[in-house]
Amino acid sequence: MTNPVAPQTADADAAPPAPPFDPAIVDGLLGQLDKTLRAHQLYAANNPTYIRTLEIMRAAFAPLWAETEGVTLQVTDTAFIWYGTPVHVQDEKASDSLPWTLYKDGLRELTLTPGFEGEELDKFLEILPRARKATAADDDLLTMLWEQEFAHLAYRYVELATEGV
Repeated sequence: MTNPVAPQTADADAAPPAPPFDPAIVDGLLGQLDKTLRAHQLYAANNPTYIRTLEIMRAAFAPLWAETEGVTLQVTDTAFIWYGTPVHVQDEKASDSLPWTLYKDGLRELTLTPGFEGEELDKFLEILPRARKATAADDDLLTMLWEQEFAHLAYRYVELATEGV
């Protein structure tokens, strides 16, 4: 089992290290997260379709945790980047795009560790639709994440007013 939680490079211009395992595992997990998020928005919590989708989502973490003790993803406006490899690319910056939902509120890095697939996944699935529908008067994504005090989800963000400065 590897520990590729935070890929580090000594030089910002240096190529990132090669992924320690198949990026398809990470991509598949993020694809299932997107499906589960859509099911969460469409169905009631006691709906059999939603329950089955959530079970599949929780099971999708097993191959990842068999390979690593955590995964750190860089968040761009259209994709997640893992060890320099784009995973779960969504070319449009639409309101239902998972990378865009996180990116537009300033989230730039997301780290998941074992245990996230339990209650924290449920909380995360509650937060994302609220963030997508938030108005200027509502809490933003970062505030909603902070309020949950996640133990198995960490994130790095930028202040949007100072980004690029």
